[in-house]
Amino acid sequence: MAHHQQQLSTRDQAEALRRLVAQRDRLPIAPLCAAGRHRWPAAPRARLVVVAGGKGGVGTTTLAVNIAVAAAQSGRRCLLVDVDGECGDVASLTAVRERYTVADVLAQRRRLAECVQPGPADIKVLVGAWGFERLSDHPPAAADVLLQQICEMSAELDLAVFDCGNSRTSMTERYWRAADVVLVVGSVEPAAILDTYAAIKQLYHRRAQGRLFSVVNRAPNRAAAESVHQRLREACHRFLAVVLGAAGTVCHDEAVAAANRCGIPVVLRWPDCQAAKDICALTQRALCLAGGAKGVSAEATETLKIRAGGSR
Repeated sequence: MAHHQQQLSTRDQAEALRRLVAQRDRLPIAPLCAAGRHRWPAAPRARLVVVAGGKGGVGTTTLAVNIAVAAAQSGRRCLLVDVDGECGDVASLTAVRERYTVADVLAQRRRLAECVQPGPADIKVLVGAWGFERLSDHPPAAADVLLQQICEMSAELDLAVFDCGNSRTSMTERYWRAADVVLVVGSVEPAAILDTYAAIKQLYHRRAQGRLFSVVNRAPNRAAAESVHQRLREACHRFLAVVLGAAGTVCHDEAVAAANRCGIPVVLRWPDCQAAKDICALTQRALCLAGGAKGVSAEATETLKIRAGGSR
């Protein structure tokens, strides 16, 4: 009798399992990060670093490409995603052919795994939309599809770097909310400083508290860059009640433009130039702040505490 009951129990469990699998297969992709209600799953997964700028021409894409490559050089399995809705240049800066694009994933025409291509230093690259297709044609919820599929690839990824350019859309806002670290890129030009502040004001969400950091690119010197960091930090604190940290500075270096013309990231083309050294230092700090560094520092631990307090 007990043996018969055990057989029935086993059959019941198997039948329940089959129903669950069938139900799962019928469901659409679940938006793990939908509308900011949920963040990335608590299980081990790829860290997300968003690189964004308030103004075009400050070098956001160049930094995103080189950060991804520098992270790969330090042993991280990295995915670089071009979600710049204005001008996606990742393909040209990595010499990757534009076959399938991020638009194919957002529209659910293709899976992410089908669309990524090999890039420099063995990074994976998902190139930006091109031709007549614009990212603004897709609903903001499409961002959740992309984030979901990156979660699903966590077994083969340590880091995802998003190049958001200077886009200020609802979709971009979702990437900011989901990110472990948002690097807001500006320069020492007054217009760029104002635009950087404006981007933070428009796209910032309370969930990003403790995860928002400024980067001054093409700085003529360290003193000028520190002045920009300070002005942005004080303005964000005073008018937005936002804590803005300083992630780093990349000094002006002609080697960067020369490397871009060759379609080779400067950290690979001229690794000993000052800009390449600055980018590598910035990358290590971003990894540390995102929690993806080996041996997290006390500073990073404190940052994660701030982040946890601001994401309630």
